[in-house]
Amino acid sequence: MANKSILIVEDNPTHQRILAVLAEQAGITPFVLANGRDALDALQSSSQFALVLMDRRLGDMDGLECTREIRERERSSGQHIPIIAVTAHAMLGDREKCLDAGMDDYLSKPFTARQIHQLLNRWVAAGAHHPLNATRHSSRQAGANDCVGPTAPLDPASRPGT
Repeated sequence: MANKSILIVEDNPTHQRILAVLAEQAGITPFVLANGRDALDALQSSSQFALVLMDRRLGDMDGLECTREIRERERSSGQHIPIIAVTAHAMLGDREKCLDAGMDDYLSKPFTARQIHQLLNRWVAAGAHHPLNATRHSSRQAGANDCVGPTAPLDPASRPGT
């Protein structure tokens, strides 16, 4: 993937590290923030991000509220940044809540390295950050054996293009 950067909004340090490492493996520069207010400030002051990976549960405001605020701000600018829910909320109706709040895609935790790489490839490398190319997607929910975490090694074979 080309020289791109993404914003990761995640309050859990372990998940922050996992998402950042997976982004770096895909050739993407991750910027990690732990709360929605900081994410709003970062997006207000910079247009360098091709995509936002947003947790649904954050300490100061939830990811749905943060997404609604981002979409409200975009109405005046005419811009659109893809926001992807990466969340443990995987019950019936949670995907729809994320999409209804304005998120463009949804991935439930736990996830695989392959799922994150495919998601980044679809949204960042393919240029889906342009509003005319953006469409809503839903990545399949991972199974219990697909967990990526501190005890699960990152599989280099799962990188895009390998």
